[in-house]
Amino acid sequence: MPQPSYTKLAALIAVIVLSSGCTDLVALFIDLGELEVALFNLATALGALMLAIHGLRWLTSDTPETRDDAKKAITYIIMALILATVANQIVNAMYGFA
Repeated sequence: MPQPSYTKLAALIAVIVLSSGCTDLVALFIDLGELEVALFNLATALGALMLAIHGLRWLTSDTPETRDDAKKAITYIIMALILATVANQIVNAMYGFA
């Protein structure tokens, strides 16, 4: 399988950004800040939904294996939410989106 060309990908992103009329660097950072907030909100919402689903799965499980699978899933979801929060704080600290 051929390796992806990151140069072509960067050129494609540049064409999309410039063709959208965003030639001002400050406006681009504002757009990236809004994207960062939207992605964090999406991750949080999906995490909450998955916690609810696996919590119900844990409560309604019949076998110990299903219960253990639900517990593991809840643990992984909590770790992912913590990771998303830390990543969000790092991005905010580096680029000052807050």
